[in-house]
Amino acid sequence: MANKRISLTRVYRFSAAHRLASPYFNDDENRKIYGKCSHASGHGHNYILRVTVKGEVDSLTGMVANVDDLDRIVNRHVIDKLDHKNLNEELKDTPILTSECLISEIWRLLTPYVQDPAIDKIEVEETRKNRFKYYGQ
Repeated sequence: MANKRISLTRVYRFSAAHRLASPYFNDDENRKIYGKCSHASGHGHNYILRVTVKGEVDSLTGMVANVDDLDRIVNRHVIDKLDHKNLNEELKDTPILTSECLISEIWRLLTPYVQDPAIDKIEVEETRKNRFKYYGQ
C-alpha cells in the first residue's frame, strides 16, 4: 500500500446545550434572527461528530491512524470538554455559538493534537436536517 492516501472517519456523540444570540443584537433582534433557539434558557442537541484523518498507510502497522490514539485525543479535548455542558459557558471565546462556529472551534481544539495523519475534515450533525462540514480553510 505504499504511497496510497487513505482517509479514516471516526464517529463520536455528545449532548450539549447552547443559546443562539449575537452580542451585536438586542433580545428582540436575536429572537427575530434565531427564533426559539435564542430563548434565554437555551436549548440542547444530541450532536454527532465525525473526525476524518487522511494520510499514508504506515508500512509497519498497515494503518493510516491508530484509532485508540485518535479516540483518546478526541475524547480528551472535545467530548470531555463539551458533553453535557453549556457550550456558551465552555466556549466563552466564541461569541456566537452557531454550529458553523462550533465546528470551527472543534477544529481548533483538535488540530494541535492530530497532525500525523492530519485532519482532513470534521463534520457535525446537529439535527437530522442540519449537518456541517469543515475543512479547516
